[in-house]
Amino acid sequence: MSSDIIKSVQASVLPSSSVSQQSGGRLIALDVFRALTILLMILVNNGAGDEIYPQLVHSKWNGLTACDLVFPFFLYIIGFTTYISMRKKSFTWSRDVVRKIIKRTVQLFIIGLLINWLDMACDGRPLDFSHLRVWGVMQRIAICYFVTAAFAVTFHHRYAIPTSIALLVGYHALLVWAMQDAQRMSILLGDEARAQKCREVEDRLRRKVVNPNGLKQAASLMAIAGLMDPAKACRDYVSVGGPKGFSTFYGYYMLEALAMDGRYEEA
Repeated sequence: MSSDIIKSVQASVLPSSSVSQQSGGRLIALDVFRALTILLMILVNNGAGDEIYPQLVHSKWNGLTACDLVFPFFLYIIGFTTYISMRKKSFTWSRDVVRKIIKRTVQLFIIGLLINWLDMACDGRPLDFSHLRVWGVMQRIAICYFVTAAFAVTFHHRYAIPTSIALLVGYHALLVWAMQDAQRMSILLGDEARAQKCREVEDRLRRKVVNPNGLKQAASLMAIAGLMDPAKACRDYVSVGGPKGFSTFYGYYMLEALAMDGRYEEA
């Protein structure tokens, strides 16, 4: 069932050669989406002061507005174009591919630094490098591009969807771990109100447990975070079919999940 879902998702999001060759090799739908994202970015960055619409302002950490979608939209565009670009190189490492990935990463990073420096210069602080924002938006996009491009060339694209699901599950698990540690720290500091807040957030996270979709690595992360019984995770997912059908990047977490269930020899 999981493999059928993954195949259907890949078929829907990965462009066919006939589609990608529209308008002289450009994907029209992607160009339109990029233009709309830039338009939204301009509206967000050049708002009307106090009279700006709430949807054009970043939400609090537990909310979502149109403003919050600009950065993810750009990341989606980066991922999409990276697939198209690397497909032309047959998803294989070569000197030209390495040069292209490094060159584009450095270019994006430097452009980001220049944008942040220009903002300081316009504010009358051109030499205040101690306050230069090194990890700005463009710089983060550069790092995301580098990781995505390296992943696309190193791993077969059939692992893209499973790895993405596992990363989302891992992020969910990290949030649970963070709330647990924050709760213990708050208790040690005598801040019962903050500890109670952490317990409430953890309870909400535990009520929204995602389905591992048959993925061994996802089930392992859920077991470690306490979102799934280790015995169930190992019995229904990790141990099924033996040591295959997973990314070695998550091997350590799978071994830890097996150990939590007492399967030391199998680990």
